[in-house]
Amino acid sequence: MSAFSHIPMWLVFVASSLLILICIESGYRWGRQQKRKQGDDKPGTSGSIATMVQIQLGLVAFLVAFTFGFATQRFSERRHLVIAEANSIGTTYLRAGLLPSPRAETVQDILRKYVDLRLKLRKDITLTHDYSLTDKALIESNKLQGLLWKHVKENKEVQDTPSAALFEATVNETIDLQSERLYAERYGKLPDIVWVVLYGLTFLGMVGVGYQFGNRGTRNWLAVLLAAISFSAVLTMIADIDRPIEGFMMVTQRPLVDLAKQIGEPSDTPGPQ
Repeated sequence: MSAFSHIPMWLVFVASSLLILICIESGYRWGRQQKRKQGDDKPGTSGSIATMVQIQLGLVAFLVAFTFGFATQRFSERRHLVIAEANSIGTTYLRAGLLPSPRAETVQDILRKYVDLRLKLRKDITLTHDYSLTDKALIESNKLQGLLWKHVKENKEVQDTPSAALFEATVNETIDLQSERLYAERYGKLPDIVWVVLYGLTFLGMVGVGYQFGNRGTRNWLAVLLAAISFSAVLTMIADIDRPIEGFMMVTQRPLVDLAKQIGEPSDTPGPQ
């Protein structure tokens, strides 16, 4: 998990704004110092400084576009996987109804517990921000998958029919989708090195902007504040989209919530194994 994932979103915005303001102010003082040392500007100095600042900001814009595109793509993938998993579990639940009784009821109750486990995990992590709960839930989820596959094998020994084959296929798809969702949420995020480069280039660009102000001998605080807020808002939005289970733009679990309403709550007592 990225080291940046544990920083609250409000702190990301505030810290980014303050650091950008510090960079602009540092560049401004540096530029003023250089201007006092040189006296009158040498021919072409202001133009060359402006060119370098434009190049720096151009690199920042390119990297922001790249990271924003990457983050939104991963966000769409996570949203698609939630829908795919809900559909797969729902199909498995319906096909389980074709199994002989009492196996049909037992498998369907396992699937209810499977859905309930996912919704409870998301709720608990959102409230506590304790990501270790994922590992505990994964152990329980794997146990439920083991029970499902056990019933697949036992049912296939009893009746090797097309309906049994379809049930086996959807159970296998449901198991595979857990691995895909786990990978997308744990590892499908922006690497730390991308954040380091993005913030590094942003800070260098802001130092250049401040230096240009200082070299000209003027500073517009309104423009400085707007620049700090604008860049910080964009960086915070990218960080928000990049986080799977916290922030303002989380992937909705509505497909699983609707599925849980359709299939009902799991029983408190374990069914026959």
